[in-house]
Amino acid sequence: MIAQICIALFGFTSAWLVYDHNPKRRKWAPLLSLLAQPAWYWSAISASQWGVVALSVVYTILHFRGFWKQWVAKPVPTVSFPDGSLPHSPALEFRNCSEAKIKAGGHEYGDCAICDGPHDKASCPQLR
Repeated sequence: MIAQICIALFGFTSAWLVYDHNPKRRKWAPLLSLLAQPAWYWSAISASQWGVVALSVVYTILHFRGFWKQWVAKPVPTVSFPDGSLPHSPALEFRNCSEAKIKAGGHEYGDCAICDGPHDKASCPQLR
């Protein structure tokens, strides 16, 4: 009975937090999931549900990965254009290099999405 309460309490709370819009609350989801794992093991082993034990091992690994990414690993910085779009993403479709340069806020951000050349008027075949 205690195992089932732990599974329900930690499982529901973790699932709720996974979809929270606030990253400071969302980072608690894998930790709560890890706290539920001993209850899953206890419940599955006591009922001889070996398939659930195997799944619990897999879920423990996945939840530990989430815990590592949220609490231990350093965040990877992302580069984005001033409007929030990412370089070389499908959202960046330009008619010419000048448009790409305007979209990038006037900065040189790599190759043109159309001609694969540098972002300058002289090298863009779209402007010739």
